[in-house]
Amino acid sequence: MVVAVLAAGLLLPAGASAHPGHAVAEVDVGENRYEPADIEIFVGDGINWVFRGPDTNHSITADPGQIETFDSDPDNPFPVHAIDDVYYHDFYGLGTYTYHCKVHPEMRGSVTVRSPQPPVLSSAKVKPATLCAGKGCPKPQLRVKVNHAVNIVGEIERHGKRWREVRELPPRAVDGGKSSVPLDVKGLRPGEYRAVVRARDDIGLFSTPERAEFEIAKQ
Repeated sequence: MVVAVLAAGLLLPAGASAHPGHAVAEVDVGENRYEPADIEIFVGDGINWVFRGPDTNHSITADPGQIETFDSDPDNPFPVHAIDDVYYHDFYGLGTYTYHCKVHPEMRGSVTVRSPQPPVLSSAKVKPATLCAGKGCPKPQLRVKVNHAVNIVGEIERHGKRWREVRELPPRAVDGGKSSVPLDVKGLRPGEYRAVVRARDDIGLFSTPERAEFEIAKQ
């Protein structure tokens, strides 16, 4: 089955941006080469090709027969760009795409478009694991370990005949590695609880959930 793919190719001032979560990739054009010649990005990301020079009589032209088509100079067989001109293109189809300069066919590059990977939340614990909710009680912390900067989201569940959600947790931004965020247990009755949390990245991908059990003791 052939899938139609929408794509955008534009000559822009420097600074075009990718979708949230990923920086725009950049390729320098000059000295009769693309640098880097081969680049990997995620679906929905874009690339800025910047005409650094000193030679700017080049194009960014997709090889024929590919699902992604792009050309910095579709109506000009002998283009010459100003220094620091930028050509921008978004990529929406998975795969590897090759391109060349129509003036200098020996100039070649490739773009590999991959599916983005969800964040990894490898551990979650509540410290201390036995809490009290009254005045003077230590404030509990939710300790997590993630592979990169994300928001921690989730809920608190109470155990009765079954686990039941009793409170939604507000999103908390954390950096990659080990982090601690406050866990609000104010107003919760004594009993057995667990925090069910996920890592959510800036493009809306979620990790698998981690469950951290804790107890609120009677006063």
